Amino acid sequence: MGYFKDVLGLLLLKDEAYKKVGNDRQAFKKFILAHFISTYALSLFFGTLILIGIQFLANVKIGVLVPLLILLILPLPLLLANYVCTFISHIIGLAVGGRPHKFGDFFKVYNYVNPVLNPLLIIGGNILGPIIGIWQLCILYKTYRNIHRLNLWKAGAAIAVHILLLLVFILVIFVSFFYLIASTA
Repeated sequence: MGYFKDVLGLLLLKDEAYKKVGNDRQAFKKFILAHFISTYALSLFFGTLILIGIQFLANVKIGVLVPLLILLILPLPLLLANYVCTFISHIIGLAVGGRPHKFGDFFKVYNYVNPVLNPLLIIGGNILGPIIGIWQLCILYKTYRNIHRLNLWKAGAAIAVHILLLLVFILVIFVSFFYLIASTA
């Protein structure tokens, strides 16, 4: 029950919760366990629905081995992608003058709520997606303040850089997509 109490404290943006999770030696293990449970539960639910739909609509028999391997391996690439994206956020915090003890503290505090929010994001999609996205920026701001020990302005500048990089990334994706469409037409 301690994990959910800590998640609630982080979601409510309480400084004590950020410091507690940042200093908790067991927090990373709790996060990894929650990540695997959350990812496996979502994969099992949606994978079962997809397999039933394919077999019912297309009348195709699919073996069990390939979907099972995908189910078992899926949390690892997701964790790796999460690690890379968090490392970029960490570098932004360092660039504006952050002084964290180590990257592991930043990673576990910033991502600690993801196993709880990801199912809500997938299920609530279009409605909850923007709300969770904005709230993730608030969590990132508090993480910069407590883990990177940035003042108000520097944490705000780090968030602004983060948003700017996100917009540039989206622009590159759109330009690449439209270039691909234009070149094949």
